[in-house]
Amino acid sequence: MLSKLFVESAASKVVDFILDEPKLDYSKKEIANKSNVSWRTVDKILPTLEELGLVQVSRKINNAQLYKINSESRVFRALKTLDFEISDISLAKKFGSDDQELTVKTTDKKAEIIAASA
Repeated sequence: MLSKLFVESAASKVVDFILDEPKLDYSKKEIANKSNVSWRTVDKILPTLEELGLVQVSRKINNAQLYKINSESRVFRALKTLDFEISDISLAKKFGSDDQELTVKTTDKKAEIIAASA
């Protein structure tokens, strides 16, 4: 759902994919295939995500490094909260709720979406 908010950028597709299964780890090829982004783009995005503390190398198989979410990361917790809130709002709209305007409020510990009627 984050890719919906961030206009389908490659980074948002990658983050959205890896947020869905935080306990699993993936190779760059798997991330590229499942997030519909080129391998080269994933190769450029992952160092930034590592620097932010969002992902970490979990293990190495032959020459391939596997990456997973750093579930202890404040960035992970904030993005996961944001992802859930966007999903909830999307479901509410789908099932007949009024249109809503979204305001994102972030703090050190979490991200909140404040929804108000449009």
